[in-house]
Amino acid sequence: MEEQTLLIIDDDVDICSLLERYFKRKGFKVKFSFNGQGGLKLLKEGGVDIVLSDFRLPDMDGFEVIKAVKTVDSSIPVIVITGYSDVNQAIKSIQLGAYEYVTKPIYPEEILSLVNEALQKRAKSTEKNKDTEPEVPMSSIGIENPIEAFLVPNSSYSQSLQQKISIVAPTNLTVLILGETGTGKEVVARMIHKASKRRNRPFVPVDCGALTQELAASELFGHVKGAFTGATADKKGSF
Repeated sequence: MEEQTLLIIDDDVDICSLLERYFKRKGFKVKFSFNGQGGLKLLKEGGVDIVLSDFRLPDMDGFEVIKAVKTVDSSIPVIVITGYSDVNQAIKSIQLGAYEYVTKPIYPEEILSLVNEALQKRAKSTEKNKDTEPEVPMSSIGIENPIEAFLVPNSSYSQSLQQKISIVAPTNLTVLILGETGTGKEVVARMIHKASKRRNRPFVPVDCGALTQELAASELFGHVKGAFTGATADKKGSF
């Protein structure tokens, strides 16, 4: 595989050094800058395949970085790192074109996985463009259109909800779904799962309201035979 170039933009010297050493060991070329303008200068020089940027920089914020990168080359993936978890900030970052939004503390292995995933997706997209295949509309959710699997009302509120699902599903953010009984919270959860990167893994709904304090641990995490009185066989928990 051709050596890929990673551009790191972060005013934290320790993080830059950590990621530079780690990614060089993994076969990447690494460029870095401690501010946004310096990072964009390196980007415009060419040869950058992916950008890893802190959200809060001395001279720019993550939104400005994403817009600037996409102006230079819309195909370059941008992974935003932040020490402040903010759902609205994450959603706006994804809307502007960020590939992923990661909260600190960062784990190099997790970042490497995201970087490889983003680069593979970029390579596939490039091949598709060469073959002049039509682009998948951003309004579609995941790989498949949700209308094929779910009954989706054609109201403005429903369309707004579908848009939010399509934005949050590709991220690793925790989502809290609120609503009265029967309004379809689990359906929305299934839609998010179906459009996520974990779509090929099990979806496990658990009714926590039905769990007693005594049985909660056993139901969620399982137990082995003889762990307590009445445990006559091994039980596999939901998790």
